[in-house]
Amino acid sequence: MKYAILLLLTLFQLAQVKAQLSAASDSLKFWGDAMISMRTAEFRESARNKFQELAPALIGHASDSNLLDFHPSIVKSSSGDGKLRIYSWASEVDQKQMKYFMFIFFDKQKPVLLTSHERNYKRINFESFDQQNWYGALYYHILEDTFANNYILLGFASSPDGTKHRIIEAFSIQGTSLKFGERFFVRKDEKEQDEFFHRIVLHYSPSAQIFIKYERDLKQLTFDHIASYTDPKSGETLLVPDGSFEAFHWQGNLWIHKPYLKTETMDSAPIEKPVFDKESKSRDILGRKKSKQ
Repeated sequence: MKYAILLLLTLFQLAQVKAQLSAASDSLKFWGDAMISMRTAEFRESARNKFQELAPALIGHASDSNLLDFHPSIVKSSSGDGKLRIYSWASEVDQKQMKYFMFIFFDKQKPVLLTSHERNYKRINFESFDQQNWYGALYYHILEDTFANNYILLGFASSPDGTKHRIIEAFSIQGTSLKFGERFFVRKDEKEQDEFFHRIVLHYSPSAQIFIKYERDLKQLTFDHIASYTDPKSGETLLVPDGSFEAFHWQGNLWIHKPYLKTETMDSAPIEKPVFDKESKSRDILGRKKSKQ
């Protein structure tokens, strides 16, 4: 009888713990969705704080990644070797100013939550970052290959002035230390001297769309050359592809720049034409439903 009572008490306690965990998981998803979707900046900030309190305790293993399916705008990418998975998303702090978040799942290590620190994207080419001072981006692709023990990430970010940025980023993990950026992108400066970069950042106008492609057989990253273009109607200066391309070729332990080959210059600025499904046509860049005008 004594053992039966103890068993019942144990089962009751386990049921309570399970209910508490379930409630906490629901709360995490709620605050995660709220920090992206809510219209008021103060509410989004409160939701971000709540999410950051709950997430480290609830997401402790790779299997917990299902708790991050709280919003359609979350960007997911994984490496070819299956060891690295990245979940990244953005939350609007103020009008057009974004705060970026990312969960990194690597092999059998404990997942790591990163929060971005405000940076000027035009000045991050010559710096490396770690989990303490990460600048913030949405990482939408990880190259199939690794390079000198580094993964190569393709990322996206935007600045408050509307400028968009595509990022080619080296990433490595050493123990519990994360490193973003590696000084192995090389191109010639105006004096034909080698200039080394920790990452490549392509800046372009909101109305433009750019192309980055990894050619695995050639170990080469090919992308649009960005040129300055003046709109004859508005007089606005735009940064847009001009119809030619550049590349970085992996040679030895360096990414060597290949100057662009002039092909055909476009007569007008290319306009972005995102591919949306029926549901997402009514959503903005963060996946929130657009308000009716």
